[in-house]
Amino acid sequence: MRRQNLQCDAVPTALESMQRRRPRPALCATIAVTAAVAATSSVAIAPASFVVPSDATPAAACRLFGAPDRPMVYSSSQQWLSPLPQKRGVQIVAKAMLVPAVATTLPWTTLLMVCTLPTCLGFWKSEYGVSYGYGLATALSGALLLRQVVGSLSTNVLSMPFLAQAQAFGLFLYGVRLTVFLLYRELRIPKFREDREKIEDRSKSRGGRLKRLPFIIACAFLYLGLAAPAALSAKAAAAVPTGNYMALAAQGGLVGLMYVGWAIAALGDAWKTVVKAARGKDALVTSGPYAVLRHPNYTGEQLLWTANFLAGVFALFGAKGLSPVPSAVWLLVAALGCFGINFVLMQATGGLEAKQAEDRGDNDEYQQWVSSTWKGFAIKRKPAKVTEPLDLEGEEKDSGSLTIEEE
Repeated sequence: MRRQNLQCDAVPTALESMQRRRPRPALCATIAVTAAVAATSSVAIAPASFVVPSDATPAAACRLFGAPDRPMVYSSSQQWLSPLPQKRGVQIVAKAMLVPAVATTLPWTTLLMVCTLPTCLGFWKSEYGVSYGYGLATALSGALLLRQVVGSLSTNVLSMPFLAQAQAFGLFLYGVRLTVFLLYRELRIPKFREDREKIEDRSKSRGGRLKRLPFIIACAFLYLGLAAPAALSAKAAAAVPTGNYMALAAQGGLVGLMYVGWAIAALGDAWKTVVKAARGKDALVTSGPYAVLRHPNYTGEQLLWTANFLAGVFALFGAKGLSPVPSAVWLLVAALGCFGINFVLMQATGGLEAKQAEDRGDNDEYQQWVSSTWKGFAIKRKPAKVTEPLDLEGEEKDSGSLTIEEE
C-alpha cells in the first residue's frame, strides 16, 4: 500500500498598515481589495493526503478526470488507499497516471472568518457592511474555495473538479465586479457619497458603533451561506465520484446559469450608469436590458444565487463517501443563504417598484414601460413603508433600491 503525501505550503505575506486621520472611502476600499487579494494568495491550505484509487485503471481515470499526458494527483476519501495496478508502459510512482489534485475540506471557521472581516467595514461606515463588505466577502470566499482545488484545471467540463473550480471562480468574479463598480460610483458620482453620509448619520443617531454588531454578524452569516454551495461542490470534488453523469450535467448547466445571471446583473448596472450619466440622474432607463427586465441587476442576482445553491445540491448527488452530518450542515447553511438573499432581493424589487409607481405613476412612458416588461420576482410593498436604502448590489439608491434596516 502506497500513500503519497503532498504538503501545500504557502508563505504568508503582510500588508503594511496605513493610518490617516481621515481616510478617504476610496482609499479604504482600495486597501481592502488589496488586502483581500494578498490574503487569498498567501493563505495556507491545510496539509492533504493524496492517494490513488485502488479500483481505477489509468484509462478510466483519464476518461473521468482529464488528459493522460500531464502528471496530476487526486485527494480521495479514505477508502482509496492502494496504488493503481501495474500496467505495461505505466509507471506507478510519484509521476504515475493520476487525476486532478483536490485539497481536503476547508474548515467552516476559515470561510466564516473571510466572510466576517470585510463585513466589519460596517463599523466604520454603516453602508460599507452591505456594499464593499458584500463584494469583498464574496470575492475572498470564492478565491479561497478556488485555491482549495489546487491541481491543474481539467479539460473535461463534465468532471467534478472542473465544475467546482468554475463555481468558485464565479463567486470570485461576482465579488470583484461588484467591488470595482461600487468603487467607481463612489469616486465618480457625488450623489452616492451624499446618500452614504445620510445613512451614516441616521445610524449614529441610534447609538454607538457597537450596536451595529448584530447586523454585521447577520450579514457575515448570510455571506457564508452564499459561499456554502461552492464549498459543497469542493467537498464533492474531493470524494469518490459516483459516475452519475445526469447529476454532473445538471451541475454543469447550473454553473453556466450562474454566469448568465452574473452577466445580466453586470450589464444592468453598467447600462443604467451610462444612461444616467448622459441623460441625468432622474432619467427613466427603458433601453438595453431594461427593455425586457425592469430590474435586471436584481433578477440577474436571483438567477445567480439560486443556480449556485442548486449546483451545490447536485454536486452531492455526484459523490459518495461524504460524511452525512457535515454535508447536511453545509446544505442547511446553503439553503438559508439562498433563501435569505432571495428574500432580500425580492423585498428590494418590491420596494423599488413601489417607489417608482409613486414617483412616476402618471407618466405615460412609465406606464408603457411597465406594461411591456417583467419586474421579476418581488415581495409587494406599500410606498409609505419604503425606507432609506442600503445598497447591496449596485441598484441606484435614489430609486429606493434596498430596504434593509440595521435593527
